[in-house]
Amino acid sequence: MVELREEGQLKYSNQPSRTAKTLNWGLVGLMGALVLGFLGYGVFWLIKGDWVVGSIITVIGLFLAGMLWLIFRIVRMPQKVLLRYELREEGYYTYVKQIKTGEESEHLVPFTQMQEVLIGRTTRYQPKGEGSIGFYVIGANIVMKWVDEEGHIQYSIFGLENPDELEAWVTEFRKHGIPVYGTEANVKFVRVENYQTAAYRKPRAERHPRVDQPGHEGQNGSRRETKGSAVVPACFSRRRRN
Repeated sequence: MVELREEGQLKYSNQPSRTAKTLNWGLVGLMGALVLGFLGYGVFWLIKGDWVVGSIITVIGLFLAGMLWLIFRIVRMPQKVLLRYELREEGYYTYVKQIKTGEESEHLVPFTQMQEVLIGRTTRYQPKGEGSIGFYVIGANIVMKWVDEEGHIQYSIFGLENPDELEAWVTEFRKHGIPVYGTEANVKFVRVENYQTAAYRKPRAERHPRVDQPGHEGQNGSRRETKGSAVVPACFSRRRRN
């Protein structure tokens, strides 16, 4: 999962943060201490001749040992690909590294080569547990249209679910004179190749008003707004953002 890594800067990565690593290894250490405690206490009662209590405590210790092994494997699970996305002062930067082979690739789309930006709505269903009705998290895909060195039209896509971060992106685009459009269409499953082949037509208009923060959608598709001062992604309006 790609997340914001540096507060105040639009830098994203799928690499776990130091805090997450510390918490994960802290959990491993805690589980390890519990396993040693239960197994040691179980052996203590077995030596004293209380086979019932000793056996129960030892079984609990072995169960916790199994959980510890699973947690350890998850924490140590090798990451296959390292991803970094940044909106820099000079443009949109991407970095990909194949961990196994060491192969690296990076690319920068300068603002000077961008023609326009389209922001479309995305939805992600978030379950709340068995027997409970979940909800839809509303986000946005930022679709950047640009021209490569050979004069061909290209597209780059980046997704967000935080309205404040989206506003920061839009501010950067505006600062460099990039037109920003919005569409009410759900573009969650629209890929780069769909834009390139014109298989997806983008409804858009020329202005976008400021409204409240995005809310959640219920299972019936109704939308609920939450109060706030941030701006809903442009996908919630069919007008251009000024």
